[in-house]
Amino acid sequence: MNLLILPAFHHEANRRATCRYCPPANAAREHFEGLTRYVESFARRPLLAAFVQSKNTEGIRAHLKDLVTQHGSLDRAFITDPRGRLWYDYPHAPEVIGQDFSFRDWYRGVSGTQTTYVFEVYQRAAPPQPYLVAIATPIRNARQQPLGYLVAQHTLATLTDWLAEVRPSRGGAVALIVRDQGRRPAPALPGIRPA
Repeated sequence: MNLLILPAFHHEANRRATCRYCPPANAAREHFEGLTRYVESFARRPLLAAFVQSKNTEGIRAHLKDLVTQHGSLDRAFITDPRGRLWYDYPHAPEVIGQDFSFRDWYRGVSGTQTTYVFEVYQRAAPPQPYLVAIATPIRNARQQPLGYLVAQHTLATLTDWLAEVRPSRGGAVALIVRDQGRRPAPALPGIRPA
């Protein structure tokens, strides 16, 4: 599913002033750019890379906990091996440990480009299975070889709460539009309040 954030305006006069469209869209772009930098900063931690290389579950989980608890927009993070198998997570969900997620688009994006990939909306495998946006980035060793992928999840419910605080110009509103792979509006998603 695709995620599109744009302002919706009620008056024709507002529609003509294109600069009024910019602030909410820019705020959303800046929000995800900031989240991307934040997630990348964790992936570049030499100690995290060392823990991944030595398979130190406690050390890895401590870093994942910091990633999630130090940023209010994220509610879950995990690390896969280079083939997409999930081995470490926070909060811990034992039912997904060892599962292969190489079928996910975020995996194909990050493994194919070897750069950070912000994935479109999908439903999480671990309970409670909310819809979310994932930010996936490589974890590399000292020789810059990929050790695995760090994935941080931002739920749509958290995103809609954040968007409610974005104030467009007078007479405007912000709309969150989720489209399926065929670019059609997606059905109503659980946990997302309709406008």
